[in-house]
Amino acid sequence: MKAFAGFAVVFSLLGCNWGPDLCGVRILDEPATTCSQDFSIAANSAAVTSNAGAAVASTITVSPYNGFSGTVTLALDGTPAGASASFNPTSVAASGVATLTLQPGSAAAGTYNLTVTGTSAGLNHTATVVWTIA
Repeated sequence: MKAFAGFAVVFSLLGCNWGPDLCGVRILDEPATTCSQDFSIAANSAAVTSNAGAAVASTITVSPYNGFSGTVTLALDGTPAGASASFNPTSVAASGVATLTLQPGSAAAGTYNLTVTGTSAGLNHTATVVWTIA
């Protein structure tokens, strides 16, 4: 805590959730913050619809933080019975995109919440894709 003109100013950084620009920054006389390398994943098409028999795709983006340079392996949970899904490529090095292709096959019409999981060296992050089969 530092005092300025009678006011107490408290700086508290909880982890690195304030973004990579604050890593290594000194605030007043406090030690520089340190941040772990990490990544995030996002589905650029978070809601997709396909008619019976027609494939649909969603782009999955991997973004690095704090110098992350690992390979992120992608997996999918929630695919309905009778349907199939594939990633191209199945893993992304540090930063990039993969295409998730969903083929309804004989799956029943309905709305399905799919979870895309990205894993690298003990780090796991998820994104959701809502797939409607009409």
